[in-house]
Amino acid sequence: MRNLEDEDTRASSLFLNHDETKKLRKLMKGVEGSHNPKLEKVVEILQRHFCGRPRGRAMVFAEYRDTVDFLTEKLNEYPNMAVGKFIGQAGSEGMTQKEQKKTLERFERAEFDVLVSTSIGEEGIDVPSTSLVVFYEPVPQPLEEYRGREEPRGTAGRARSRCW
Repeated sequence: MRNLEDEDTRASSLFLNHDETKKLRKLMKGVEGSHNPKLEKVVEILQRHFCGRPRGRAMVFAEYRDTVDFLTEKLNEYPNMAVGKFIGQAGSEGMTQKEQKKTLERFERAEFDVLVSTSIGEEGIDVPSTSLVVFYEPVPQPLEEYRGREEPRGTAGRARSRCW
């Protein structure tokens, strides 16, 4: 709805001024700051991780771009975390190959502590500086497809796995 507020069209004006839309917007205002236990758990995991590793970096994977945007925005609210996003090229909202490369370089240089990504971040990229991987949403591919991917994810060598 925020995008519609920016539009100066008759259709957006009719929609935003409709009684049902007004009711919905009123309900949504109460939900915006509501409790999100999943997000709170991710924040707890990340803060605990960085407490012991001030130079460590983490990747958080989400299935949808909207979720990546949400997580990036919310995690950036914490002053002790610099968060970047990494998404695919498809569609008008995607990142170009140049933007993807630049984002990964910034992550490597530790300009970001956390990189929030769609599954594009799992596909054969090498991020050796990553010391924690969190899957925010269920993994869409079968487990068999993840065998042997430890090195591309940057977890070659000694790695620990935990499930919350």
